[in-house]
Amino acid sequence: MKIWNNRATFLCTLLSFAIVFHQTNGYDSRDPHGNITIRWDVMSPTPDGYVAVVNITNYQKYRKVDAPGWKLSWTWPHNEFIWATLGARAGDQGNCDRFKKGRSVPATCSKSPAIFDLTAEVPQSEKIDGCCKGGVLLSRLQGYNESTTAFQIAVGGAGSENTTWRVPTNYTFRAPRGEYSCSEARVVAPTRFITPDRRRVTQAYKTWKVECSYKPPSQNRVPLCCVSLSSDHGMNTSCPTCSCSCQNQTHSCSTKNHDRLVSKIECTDHMCPVNINWHVMSKVEENHERKIRVTISNLNYARNYPDWIVLVEHPALGYSTGVIHANHRFLSSSNYRKMEVVWGRKGHNQVLAPFGTNGSTTNFVLVFKGRARHGTAREWRSPEAIFFNGDRCVSPLPTQF
Repeated sequence: MKIWNNRATFLCTLLSFAIVFHQTNGYDSRDPHGNITIRWDVMSPTPDGYVAVVNITNYQKYRKVDAPGWKLSWTWPHNEFIWATLGARAGDQGNCDRFKKGRSVPATCSKSPAIFDLTAEVPQSEKIDGCCKGGVLLSRLQGYNESTTAFQIAVGGAGSENTTWRVPTNYTFRAPRGEYSCSEARVVAPTRFITPDRRRVTQAYKTWKVECSYKPPSQNRVPLCCVSLSSDHGMNTSCPTCSCSCQNQTHSCSTKNHDRLVSKIECTDHMCPVNINWHVMSKVEENHERKIRVTISNLNYARNYPDWIVLVEHPALGYSTGVIHANHRFLSSSNYRKMEVVWGRKGHNQVLAPFGTNGSTTNFVLVFKGRARHGTAREWRSPEAIFFNGDRCVSPLPTQF
């Protein structure tokens, strides 16, 4: 018995360590293969270094990088620096005293440069193909071209041969509402490129990749959204009080127009910028369909939410026949979670406008087929989880409905 207890204790400890390791280093069980991939392609040598094109691609299925955009940094292994950039900009020039007066001064001499994206409005002379999206990266499901960006850097102090080009270390990737844990750079087979006329294939001199996984937020981060519940049969459960904040703590609010500038968020009991309502519709058709209307409301006076994306987790989603009024994709993970990713239609409802204006509210309808005859009323009352723009929304406790 003692041996068994020791084994059980060991297994529990090992499991706890594994969970902590995943949470610390970045792991999402709902999207286990989702990541931000950074690919460096050395395109040509220069007298003291090389020119490289850096691609950043969002392979996450329900999480996007929102404005004001991403920030990428790394640490040079030796005395490298960046002469110039196209399609992005270095944030800090650093100490360039070693360059004599009269010579060109690099864009940044920092040992750990920080790179930011440019907007589409910059002059064409500062761009390369695929760049300049204001730091915004949509999810891979929302759009192939919109989920990737690129910039070019001219690196100096690195030598002019493949054997002297050292791979940077300590990559970090940051987004406005998310931190990422990045792997060490891994040298891979050089990327191959096909010319526009498809008659010639070229390849990079050297290629390496870095994968950055989303890290769960700290418990101190203020939530972005909350879930309320309702039904045609009279159920009405509001978002939990103080879901995102409390009126007498970090927010001061009023329903009077002249006081709206005091708080950027409409005065509510939950004080969340976004409210998602899960409404169970009563009518069950002859083919045993069940419909849920999901309404998204922007309660923020100061900002809109372009290209919003929602993930719904519900046990009956494997029987869903579709989504009305929005784009969607069904997901099923290895741990048997059943999820639907939903996002707005371009030109129709892809932008949530600020509160008080046209377009501040939108909705879509989930249609379930086949299970409606078997599900209990309680089963349909609430989803297991809802995420808005990658943030998990605060939901009422089961005892509240």
